[in-house]
Amino acid sequence: HTPICTCPEGYTGDPFTNCYPKPAEIEPVQERDPCNPSPCGPNAQCSDGVCTCLPEYQGDPYNGCRPECVLNNDCPRDKACIRNKCTDPCPGTCGQNAICQVINHVPMCSCPSGMSGNPFVDCRPQ
Repeated sequence: HTPICTCPEGYTGDPFTNCYPKPAEIEPVQERDPCNPSPCGPNAQCSDGVCTCLPEYQGDPYNGCRPECVLNNDCPRDKACIRNKCTDPCPGTCGQNAICQVINHVPMCSCPSGMSGNPFVDCRPQ
């Protein structure tokens, strides 16, 4: 019979001369993702730990970004909130030859002096 020598569990080495404790396995250090959890507020995106507002949004990306407007009152009085942007509401509103004025966010159509008709359709010489 040939004797079989082995190191006990948890040990390594040459069982005929010297067994020694296995070195503890060092777990690889996982790099921390600076965007997980995200430091950003609502409507913001994180890239390498830096927050920026999503397109069409503005504000502080760490506290939350918002659209340019939600209500007409978020805009100057001569603009209206259309699709979250402060926009001139006149284009395409009044008829041919009519004058458009924005009063408190609302487009008002009128025929210029010397003309009459429906300002939403067409103004014609009187």
